[in-house]
Amino acid sequence: MRLDLGSPVRCSDDAFGELADVVIDPKTRCVTHLVVQPHQRDEQARLVPVDRAQAGQTSNATISLGCTVAQMSEFERVREAAYLRLGEVPVEDPDWDVGIEEPLALPPSAETGAFGAGGVDIDPHVMLTYDRIPVGEVELEVIHLRGHTPGSIALLYRDPAGHPHLFTGDSLFPGGPGKTASPENFTSLMNDLESRVFDTLPDDTWFYPGHGDDATLGSERPKLAEWRQRGW
Repeated sequence: MRLDLGSPVRCSDDAFGELADVVIDPKTRCVTHLVVQPHQRDEQARLVPVDRAQAGQTSNATISLGCTVAQMSEFERVREAAYLRLGEVPVEDPDWDVGIEEPLALPPSAETGAFGAGGVDIDPHVMLTYDRIPVGEVELEVIHLRGHTPGSIALLYRDPAGHPHLFTGDSLFPGGPGKTASPENFTSLMNDLESRVFDTLPDDTWFYPGHGDDATLGSERPKLAEWRQRGW
């Protein structure tokens, strides 16, 4: 079964939404759960065991679930929100870990008034949304990198105890992007690499191609203009 971010998800009685993310067991490197959500409603995302899913009968990469739309409410909700002090852990539950985190508001910086008035009080809290996933498993973000093939993706793991890890398949290698079949596909791949990878991830991100050596984004970032100019 192919798992593409945004693939339609259908229950036994009606359409439900789309595939948002996947959760894997880092020891076996196998997908254990799918994060599925109604269209544009990530607050309603549910954690569905992968054994409840199968490829649909159509050719549009639809994922079929062995449950009704009403039964989807029985699965664990993924997205939660918390108002925390900086550095606090949003989940204190032995059965759950934190997956992808997204701060919604940062503490304001202290400012001085125009006439020398004292600074404002600083709120040391942050509003945070986060995904709850089973303990011992990790959530991967799916990044589309169109160009090597129309459906090419990279998988991103944001290690909370270290640097990010990016699995790039045949889309990015040390020394340049993956092979493309036309100048248009090359431009598409370079655009996605720059906007979705290099513009959003730090230099200490390690990336791992489908074959060959791995490297950091920082080591390759100075070469982006050279890659575009040479066209491969």
